[in-house]
Amino acid sequence: MSVAAGVTPSKEEVKRPRPRRPRGVLDQAWPFLSLVGIVVLLTLVLGNASGEIITYLIQALVTMIVTIGLYVFVGNSGVLSLGHAGLMAVGAYVGGIMSIPVIQKSTLLPALPHFLSSTALSLWPAALLAAVVAGVVGYLVSIPISRLSGLGAAVATLALLQISQVVLINWHVLSSDGGATPGVPVDTTTWAAVIGVVIALAIAYLYQRSASGIRLRASREDPVAARSLGINIPRERRRAFTISAAVAGLGGALYAHSVGTVSAADFFIATGFLQLAMLVVGGINSLAGAVSGVLAISLITDFFVQLENGQGVGPLKVNLPNGIETAIVSLLLLLILIKRPAGLTKGQEFRLPKRLGGRGALADAELEASAISSTDVAVATPTDDPGVA
Repeated sequence: MSVAAGVTPSKEEVKRPRPRRPRGVLDQAWPFLSLVGIVVLLTLVLGNASGEIITYLIQALVTMIVTIGLYVFVGNSGVLSLGHAGLMAVGAYVGGIMSIPVIQKSTLLPALPHFLSSTALSLWPAALLAAVVAGVVGYLVSIPISRLSGLGAAVATLALLQISQVVLINWHVLSSDGGATPGVPVDTTTWAAVIGVVIALAIAYLYQRSASGIRLRASREDPVAARSLGINIPRERRRAFTISAAVAGLGGALYAHSVGTVSAADFFIATGFLQLAMLVVGGINSLAGAVSGVLAISLITDFFVQLENGQGVGPLKVNLPNGIETAIVSLLLLLILIKRPAGLTKGQEFRLPKRLGGRGALADAELEASAISSTDVAVATPTDDPGVA
């Protein structure tokens, strides 16, 4: 501020802080770019490993996509969901059935409608269609779920998982006996899975930085204060659940193309529990936590599965009882909840170091405050007011 000659500036003018410099593009994109770098680097390191390790890597990457989708809703809303395995199943069946060669559909699935039996898509068109269908299903399901919180939401999503399991087992038009659908082309390569992870990371990061994502996180921290600011909490939850379902559907389609046979048994409580455990272990409130949790749990489970099968890991040869990896994951989950409730990442994203021009969490706090105060929001009506657990 310029001061006239002979006029002494006041203390307030002297102490007034200088405006903070805006964040650079690298600083803003670093939480996303750092996670992409970790995934790509891991793939490059393990890319020339044995076929069994490549299979484990592909499964871990596919699981990461679904867990990122789970984070979009659970991490931003604070509402627990146990039903995303069912949405993954929707994506797996749609992506799988739409890719089975036409000549095989008449034999494997003779009851398919003509528009399905006469169509065969390649991997990515089928995966995109699966994401859209899963998103539509997610939106319909979110209409009642968006008004629930706490235990009510958890039970409702668990009911969704149970319903999807029963439907898939008994809907013989889309599957053979037992809910299994064979004949899906196995063409999810390592780099196809990496592309899927990058897409999921981009969607999740863009959403959490959007005005809608910021409003949803505000409702997570204090629902009463969020409603007093005019934030329509059910509407924001519906948006997040729809996006979350679409990402889970994408992961399901890539899963179907990695195993060749889709079975309803692959998408039940154990799958949902593992995905939620990965998110909690890594850090439920951050995208970095979703990635870190998947990597940590995948490494542990694969290690103990090797010991269960009696194959051993390096010089270690131990024959452990079946199911030990589930017990180990459960124990790790308990330890994390007790010793580090915020997860391995403490609910924080990876930040660009300050020596490289990063500004850390301060800039994100400024962004959220600005978005909440300056973005037009719809005032919630009494019927939009969800129960607070």
